[in-house]
Amino acid sequence: MASEVSLSWIPIVKKRTVIRSFLVAGWTIIAAISATIYGFVDYESIKYVFWIAPLMLPVLIVLFSRSSPPVLNKRDEDKTILALTTTFTCLVLVLVAGIL
Repeated sequence: MASEVSLSWIPIVKKRTVIRSFLVAGWTIIAAISATIYGFVDYESIKYVFWIAPLMLPVLIVLFSRSSPPVLNKRDEDKTILALTTTFTCLVLVLVAGIL
C-alpha cells in the first residue's frame, strides 16, 4: 500500500505506448550513432540525443511498471519480444561498428 501511495503521481499509460517509446528511443540512438560514425553529423550537433536517451530509460521503466493492461496477450508479447530483441541486436552491432 505504501508503494502505491508513493507512486500515485506517476501517470498510468498503455503498455503499448511505453514499448513504442522504448523502440523509438532505441532507434533514435542507433540513427545518431550511425550518423556520427559515417560523418553525416558531428557529435557536437547531436550531443543532446546522447544525453537524453540514458536519462529517459529509467523513466520508461517506471512507466512500464505502472502501465495498463498489466499483462499482454501472447501475440502482443511475442511481437514485443521480437521488436525489442531486434532493436537491441542492431544497437549492439552499431556500437561495435563504431568502436572498430
